[in-house]
Amino acid sequence: MKKWGLVFCSLIMLAGCFHGTESNMAITNPTSENVPSQYGETDLFVWEDIVYVNAESIDWVKQLELTIQERLTNIKNQSVYGGDFSNGTASILPVGTKVYTTKERKDILIAKVGTAEVRYLGWREG
Repeated sequence: MKKWGLVFCSLIMLAGCFHGTESNMAITNPTSENVPSQYGETDLFVWEDIVYVNAESIDWVKQLELTIQERLTNIKNQSVYGGDFSNGTASILPVGTKVYTTKERKDILIAKVGTAEVRYLGWREG
């Protein structure tokens, strides 16, 4: 009986050590301020508080067959790392660049730069 009491008390104490560690951690989408400065000239833009990063070097994104669906927005501002990245702000895309949704994927947007179509992947957590 003493043995079971000791095991029970140990479990209660152990559970107390872990209580709240995960519940206090909020999983949120990264913001432009989370983009490390070591990436320097990261090609990104923000729309609806989601950071979209140039995905031209991501093989699985390049291999997708995507259909442009509708125009979502135009790039409204340009800023540098650490600057103001409100919705519609890009680091490299020029002001006025049109951004489109895709029929197949909600997490990939396409920016039309001249005649080129550049894919951007939403950077999300969770």
